[in-house]
Formats: sequence, C-alpha cells, structure tokens
Amino acid sequence: MKSIKKPHTIILISGLLLANFVSSARAFNESSIHECDRQAYHSFFDDKIISNVDSKDIDVEKGLPACREAVEKHPDISRFQYQYGRVLQKAGKIKKSFSYYKKAAEVGNVLAMEALFTIYDTGIKGLVDKDGNKSFEWLNKAVDAGSVNAMHILAVSYMSGINTDKDIDKGMKWLEEAANKGNVSSMLSISSVYIAGEIVGKDINKAIEWLEKASDKKSVDAMFVLSNIYSDDTQSYKDLEKSEKWLKKAGEAGVENSDVLIARMYMNNGEVDKSIKRYKKSAKDGNTIAMYSLGSIYFNGVGGIKKDDKKALKWFTKAANKGNSRAMFSVAEMYNRGTGVKVDNMQALRWYKKSASKGNVDSMYAIGAFLSFGIGVNQDYKEALKWYKKAADRGHNVAMLEIGGIYEKGLIGHPNPKLALSWYQIVADRGIVEGMFRIGRIFAHEDNRDMKRAFAWYKKAADKGHAQAMYELGFAFDTGLGVEQNSNHAFAWYKKAAEFKYQPAIEALKKLEEQ
Repeated sequence: MKSIKKPHTIILISGLLLANFVSSARAFNESSIHECDRQAYHSFFDDKIISNVDSKDIDVEKGLPACREAVEKHPDISRFQYQYGRVLQKAGKIKKSFSYYKKAAEVGNVLAMEALFTIYDTGIKGLVDKDGNKSFEWLNKAVDAGSVNAMHILAVSYMSGINTDKDIDKGMKWLEEAANKGNVSSMLSISSVYIAGEIVGKDINKAIEWLEKASDKKSVDAMFVLSNIYSDDTQSYKDLEKSEKWLKKAGEAGVENSDVLIARMYMNNGEVDKSIKRYKKSAKDGNTIAMYSLGSIYFNGVGGIKKDDKKALKWFTKAANKGNSRAMFSVAEMYNRGTGVKVDNMQALRWYKKSASKGNVDSMYAIGAFLSFGIGVNQDYKEALKWYKKAADRGHNVAMLEIGGIYEKGLIGHPNPKLALSWYQIVADRGIVEGMFRIGRIFAHEDNRDMKRAFAWYKKAADKGHAQAMYELGFAFDTGLGVEQNSNHAFAWYKKAAEFKYQPAIEALKKLEEQ
C-alpha cells in the first residue's frame, strides 16, 4: 500500500445500502417511518421508504432530538445511527458525528462506510488526519458489502493510483463490475476509455454500446456524447440523423432547447438549410434562443447566408419582445450604430435599459457610456458611475476602466488617483493591458511621480502589445525621464509603437531620424 496521495476530489458522501440493511429498510412501511427519517433520511434504492433529505436541507433543531430518540429506542437499526451522524455533522458536532458514522459502519451500513472513506480521504482538522490506508480500507469494506457506487470509486482509485498502486487491469475490472450492476458513471468511464484508445485499443462500437446502456438509464451526458460521435466530421461513422436522434432523446429526458441544439449541430456541419428550418420551427414554437440565433445568422452572414441587417433586426426584435436580454442588447446596438435602421439614440437607450433590467452586463455598461458622453441624454457622470459600477460588480472590465477614468480625471470632484489605481489594479490583475498602461500613467503623473514604477508598468503593457505604452517607454529613453537617456532604446520603442500606426510615435521617430 502506498502512502496517501492527493485527496479524492470526485466522491460525495453517497452510496448504496448494505444487503441486510436493505431488507430491514424494505420491511418498513409508511407507519414505521420515524421522525428521524423525515429529517435526515438518505438512500439510493428505488423503493425508498421516504424521500431523501439533502444535507443542506437538514433542520438541526428538529433533527437532533428526533434522531437522538431514534438511536436510543432502536440501537440495532444502523440507518438511525448514520442519520444521527448526518444531523450532528450539519450541527458542527464533528467528533460526535464521526463516532456515529463509525458505529453504523461497523454494523454494516454502507453509507456510513462511504462517509468514513471520504473523511479519511480528505481529513478533518482536529479530528482525523488524511489517511490513504484507512480511506482505502473503508472503500473496500463498502465494495465487499455490495456498494456499486464504491466499486466505481475503487475503479477510479486503481486507474489513477489514488491511495493505492496504479493498476489499469483492476481498474477496468471494477469499472465493468459496477457498470454491469447499473452504475452510469462507470458506463460513461468505460466509453471514454474506448473513445480515447490510450488504455485499451480504440473501439467506437464498444463505446457506443456502453453509451447506449447509460442512455437507457436516462443519462443525458451519454446522449450528448452519442450525438457528438455521430456529428464528428472527421470520422466515417458520421451520421447527422443519428446525431439529431440523440439530441431529441436528450430533449425527451428534460434538456431544454434541444431543438436549438439540433439546429446548431446542423449549422456546425454545414447543413445550413436544415439548420435554419429547425431554428424557424423552434422560433415558431416561441423559443427566443432560436429567434436570437436566426438574428445572429443574418447579422453575421453565417454559413454562407448573405448578411441581411433588416432580417437580423426583425428576428432580434421578436426575441427581444419576448424577453430575451441578449436580443434586447442586439436591438439596442443596431439602433445605436444605425445598422439596418436609422440611428436612434432614444430607442437604443430604451432597449439597453430593458436588457439591463434583466441582468445584461453589456447593457449596463452601455447605459453608463451614454450618460458619460451625453448620448441622447444630459451628460451625468454621477449617474454614469452608478451604471458602470453595476456592470463592474458583474465583472465588466471596461466598466472598471471607466470608473478608474472618472476618479483619475476628477469628473465627479477632485482627482482621486488612489481610488483610480485600485480599479486599474483589479483590471491589470486580470491581464487586461489597458489597466497596466493606466497604472503606469498614474505613477508617471507629476502629482505623484514614481517613474521607476511607471516604467515597470509601461513595460508590462508594452510587452503585451500596447502601442502607447511603447511610445511612453521611447519617450522616457528619449528624454531621460526616470531612466538614463538612450537614443538607441528610444528609437527601438518608437519603432515598435510606429508599427502599430501610433501617430505620436511615427512623428517622434522622424525627429530622431532627422537628428
């Protein structure tokens, strides 16, 4: 046995009940259900005695007294011990929870065994250290007790070398054992192995066989993989009708917008007419994603379709009128830019506001820009700042830059370079080059000049292709501002900026060449 490796991150505390626990559970009828069951029951059997209670839904105040009474009155029923452990864990009483998991596991409760497997696999600070040997031991006990879930975990452990020596043959054996007993995860894993062809020989037919078995158990993942297999443009078994069939099955299994996925599949495979036909059918049924997709097709001229702004606006507007926020934004953009329609700033702003009310971050930014530049409205930096901040709160990088710009330029009071810097730093940390350049600009400003730091930030931005940053580096070397004057370095940086058609650099380069 090897020492413990990385924690097993895949596994949740879950599994199947032990055979003798099954018989006792099945013997329970509605009148035999205890209040502890109502508060903390957990099972994977089809004939559950009561609905499962998710750990996040456990009511500690009700569950603690109920399950305490259950274990006192029925000390021989392991499920009450396990359920009491769940409630105690939710209550933060980890040590006591662990003891009840152990009691339940020692008398054959598989769920408790899997709980102990997970606890030892990850460790609990102040209670137990991570222990690969004990984790693997409890996993094997759950397997011996017949847990199909544990069999799948054991297979993954062998194939990955987690808490044991890596053994592909054993891993495949347990995958097949679990799959043959109905474990969908194992079926998917086996199909992946045959598709990849790295561990065993590539065999698409075997992969399809296992994926179809998983699909029979309503695995949407399997249906999607089958659809992708049959739409693979590089393979001889490509069959778009079969691909459509599996996407339809996914729809029957509850996947939303499967018709749109079918249309997209045909478009990706160059079957433009079939794609548009399906988009239009779905749009007729009221699907706003299909309407928006049709708008995008005509707007961009996708798949050989001629670009048609009027048709694009028609479909975007249909989707927008039915509440699609992306379509609302697209309609606003078309009115804003005069694409397929006359420029109408008021209409654009109306649609931006509708879209923003549904959470569209780009529309929030656009409203801020309208207010900031006085487009169709009175210029109002304070109100613009509010909208920029709404967009920034949702991660919009340009909105953050605009916020920084408002503070840097003092557009709502005195300039505040520190506050501006904090916003620019967020954007720079995300790898946005303009943020790096603006940090350099703040440090280069005469009111808080620190040319060493300014130069460092300009260099970061320049190395990522920022033309003005290249120019500023050239200017620093040209004038000796913060660095030792060096005409050769100045020429080199001006030249780089000039290659990006940055006019000040082109002019500076000419002056150097004339000297």
